[in-house]
Amino acid sequence: MDPVLGTRVYLIRYAEWVPLAGLMTFLSDITDCPRSQGVSMPILMGVSQTVSVFAGMMFPFTNTNEGWFVWMIISVGLYLVMFPRLIHKYRVLTGTKWGDNKVDMERHERVKFSFQLIFLCSIVWTILVVMYFLNGALRNWLPEGHVFRHEALGMFVDCTFDVIAKSFYQRLLMEIHSTVFEHYAS
Repeated sequence: MDPVLGTRVYLIRYAEWVPLAGLMTFLSDITDCPRSQGVSMPILMGVSQTVSVFAGMMFPFTNTNEGWFVWMIISVGLYLVMFPRLIHKYRVLTGTKWGDNKVDMERHERVKFSFQLIFLCSIVWTILVVMYFLNGALRNWLPEGHVFRHEALGMFVDCTFDVIAKSFYQRLLMEIHSTVFEHYAS
């Protein structure tokens, strides 16, 4: 149980999200990473999201409100790192021209897909963060026995949203796959 919000925390979900958040961020960020820049920024971004989710996983193990707030500040602070990176990706995308040759066109596609993946990650994780706080608010504000106060509601909504989000990821990844391998087919 989250000691501050009073909501049930499903650690099995966090066990999935801890590595997934870092891996998704890393792969999204490295999609358009030029070799000259190295991989330090994509690694840093991936680690920041992994630690962010790990900090969230610590909520039910915290015995004091102060400790909970420390983990919350770490979690939210590292989650917010994604947004300056998203702005950077957008600027790179708007500054990258389509070009006349295959190299320039491929570069543009990589930049576009990297931005789309980071954008999708930021939307999905923002919704998950909002849902976490909304679940806590509903538990604390609604009367006992209210249908939106049921302890399984958080898990149900998270799982339902997770399936929807993964379908969006799959659609985008299939588009990327088709674009990448279309190049090799011609």
